[in-house]
Amino acid sequence: MSSLFRSDSGWAVFAVADGRAHRTPVEIGWRNGVTAEIATGLAGGKRVVLHPSDEIAEGVRIEEREP
Repeated sequence: MSSLFRSDSGWAVFAVADGRAHRTPVEIGWRNGVTAEIATGLAGGKRVVLHPSDEIAEGVRIEEREP
């Protein structure tokens, strides 16, 4: 849930590819207040930005941190 944000009339995440953020529309399946199932729009294993701030936008360079 911490990666999801409202975009137009649906949901999206910022997926990371080649060190940059890419706004990726997704469809949500099952969800509660803590977790959400991504039904379509994002391949398994893709890295996403957690808690995206207002500074994150399409094409912004992302520095990945290990959990």
